[in-house]
Amino acid sequence: MTKRLLSVLLPLGVASLAQAQSMNAAPAAAPAAAAPAAGETPVGPVQPPDPAAVVRGQVNYQRYCQACHGAWGDGRGDSYNWLEIKPRDFTKGIFKFRSTPSGTLPVDSDLAFTIAHGLYGSGMPRWSGLSYDTQVDDLVAYVESFSPLFSTQGRGIPISIPPEPPNTPESIAAGGKLYTQMGCFNCHGPDGRGNGPSAPTLVDDWGQPDAPLNFTGGHFKAGEENWQIYKDFMTGLNGSPMPSFGDTLTPAQAWDLVHFVRSLVNPKANWEQEPSVAQYEAAAKDGKNGAGLVLPQSPSSAQ
Repeated sequence: MTKRLLSVLLPLGVASLAQAQSMNAAPAAAPAAAAPAAGETPVGPVQPPDPAAVVRGQVNYQRYCQACHGAWGDGRGDSYNWLEIKPRDFTKGIFKFRSTPSGTLPVDSDLAFTIAHGLYGSGMPRWSGLSYDTQVDDLVAYVESFSPLFSTQGRGIPISIPPEPPNTPESIAAGGKLYTQMGCFNCHGPDGRGNGPSAPTLVDDWGQPDAPLNFTGGHFKAGEENWQIYKDFMTGLNGSPMPSFGDTLTPAQAWDLVHFVRSLVNPKANWEQEPSVAQYEAAAKDGKNGAGLVLPQSPSSAQ
């Protein structure tokens, strides 16, 4: 057993668990989360990763994940220097794509979804060949074992997602107003191309460039369904400049914003959106070095 695995299992109380099982005693209940102070987000009970799943998950982690995320889960694997979008540092317990409120830990199903479905436009592939109920669940436990937060803090409580209302011209128009009022264009650009005035300056919590998503491409990292876009609006992306609007928008307003963002999708492929040769030549002649050209954004540059 590696030093890394021992360092994880001992705090999780493997010895105590084995002793309890040998006495045919029920495992001790997970410690309850402390009651939230006024103004704090409620969380569920503390649910440390299952020690047996951690042991099982190590093999597949080493096979599929370690090259990018590193042996110690700090995101500094052998591929780190070659990836434009840097691998997640699991030791901080900060995960962008969750069903839980901003600033809270994800639930197991959030991490399982990311592992199984991947993140479009990044170095994180879709590990759809793994068994969801066994191999993916074990990988989730191993990933969670890198951060002590999963053994000391309660998980966030997934937000409620109401039924989607009809996508109407009125809803899209209302969403467009919100897009301007909420300042979404500052990052994502007035046309949703990810080229707003703030875009070049954005960095994540680790100081790495964090380009806004180009909505016109029609691909969304945490899922393609409208309810998944709603979820991202209302939970935010922890560790990134993308805030949560859960305390600012009503559910109806959030759905309007979803519908507006959907309306920005360009049905043409990126190569079809490329400016013509004549446009390039005109831009070269105007002395602005092509500053007026609107270029399609590479998926790999959008986080």
